[in-house]
Amino acid sequence: MSSTTQPPRGHPVLGALQTVAVGLDELADANLWSLSDAEMLDVRMQLQGLSSRLTSATLRATRELDVRDAAVSVGAATLVAWLVNVLRVHPGEAGREVRLAAALDHRLPATAAALADGHITSAAVTVIADTDRALATTATAVERAQAEALLVEHAQQLNVRGLQAAALHVQHRLDPERGERMAQEEEVQVARRELRLIQQPDGSARVAGHLDKEAATLLRTGLDPLAKPKAQEGARDRRSAAQRSADALVELVELALRSGELPQQSGQPVQLVVAIDLADLQQRLETTGAGDLDLGLALSAGAVRRLACDAQIIPAILGSRSEPLDVGRAVRTAPPALRRLLELRDGGCAFPGCDRPPRWSQVHHIEHWADGGATSRDNCVLLCGAHHRTVHHHGWEVSIGADRLPDFVPPAWIDPQRRARRNIRARQPARHLPGPRRFRPAATVTPIPRN
Repeated sequence: MSSTTQPPRGHPVLGALQTVAVGLDELADANLWSLSDAEMLDVRMQLQGLSSRLTSATLRATRELDVRDAAVSVGAATLVAWLVNVLRVHPGEAGREVRLAAALDHRLPATAAALADGHITSAAVTVIADTDRALATTATAVERAQAEALLVEHAQQLNVRGLQAAALHVQHRLDPERGERMAQEEEVQVARRELRLIQQPDGSARVAGHLDKEAATLLRTGLDPLAKPKAQEGARDRRSAAQRSADALVELVELALRSGELPQQSGQPVQLVVAIDLADLQQRLETTGAGDLDLGLALSAGAVRRLACDAQIIPAILGSRSEPLDVGRAVRTAPPALRRLLELRDGGCAFPGCDRPPRWSQVHHIEHWADGGATSRDNCVLLCGAHHRTVHHHGWEVSIGADRLPDFVPPAWIDPQRRARRNIRARQPARHLPGPRRFRPAATVTPIPRN
C-alpha cells in the first residue's frame, strides 16, 4: 500500500468543468492564423457542435435547479430572479431558458438528445419547442412525438429559416383550424400596415412603419436584386447593407415611375414644380443657384439639373421680389421613341462596369437642356440612378465617340490621364441604328448603314 496520500477526488461534473476550462484557456492562447482555410472551417464547425453541447449541459443544470427550488433556498424569489441578479442574464432570456429546460426534460427527448450530441443548434431547439407548444391543444401525444422527430431530422439539414417553414407545414397538417386563424392574423397585420415619412429640418426624411408579412416579402423580393454589392472601378462596394437597401428602394421607386402603369401621371417620371429665381435661370442654374420644389424644399442646382434629365419639370419663374412671373408647361424631355433608340444603343446603364438593364435606367442629357442641349440621341445616354448621381456630382464627363457610342472620362483622382472608358456592352458600334445626315465617320471607322 502506498504511503502517499491521494487528494480526495471531487465530483465528476466539477472535474469535467475544470477540464473544459483548461481546454478553453489553451484555445484562447492558440494562433488561429497558422491554420489553413480547410482547417479553420473545420475548427468553426467543431466549435458549433461544442457550443450546442454546452447549451445542453446549461439547460440540464437549469432544469435541475428548477426542480430542486435551489434558488429559493438561498433567498431568491424564483430561479428566473436568481439568473437575472446573480448571473446577469436578460430577464426575457432567463424566462425562456427556464421554460425551454422544462420542455426538453418533459416533452422533447429527441430534441434534448440531438442537442446534447451537438447535432442541432440552440436556435433549432427553440423552433421545435415553440412548434410543440403550438400543437399542445390540437395534436395527440403520438402526433407531437412524430412532429418532433421529423423536425429534429430537418434541423440537421435546414437552416433556421427553412426549419421555421417546415414547422409551419407541420402545424398546418396537425391543426386543421390553423389556416383560418392564420387568415385572421393576416387580416390584422394588413390593418396595422402603415408607412410614415417623418420630415427632418434639413429636408431629409426618416422612415417608420409596419408591413404585414406578405407586403414585407414583396418588398424584400424587389429590393434584394437591387441591393447587391456593386464594385466600381475595381474596388469593392463600401456601402453598408442598410445603405444598399436604401439605395435599392430609391431605384425601385424610380423603376415604378417609369413603368407606365402608375395612375394620374401615366407612369411618367415624377412631375416637379421648381421655383427658380430669374437671375439663376438666366445663368442656366450654375452651381451658385438653387431651386425650390413645390413641397417647400430647397434643392441645389446640381440636383435640379439631375432631376431635369428624365422628369417633367414645370419651371416657375420668379422676379427679384420672389413674385411669380410665369409658369411654363410640363415637358417630357425624352419621348418614348428616343428612349427606345437609347435602349437599343446602350443596352441599359452605359456607365463602365454597370449591368443595370434599360428599365432601371434614366435618360441623362450630356449637354443640359438649360444650356441649350438638344433632346436627341447624340446628346443623351442611359444611366442608372446611382451612376446618374455619379456623373452629375463626382466629376465624370460624358461624350459621344466617333462611332456614336458614349464615352466616360473619369476625374483626375481616379485616372490622372483621364482616359475615356466604356461599358463592355458598347464595344461594338450599334449598326442597327440610323445616324443623322450630318454624321461623317472617320476613315478608320466602318460607316453605320442608314435605313
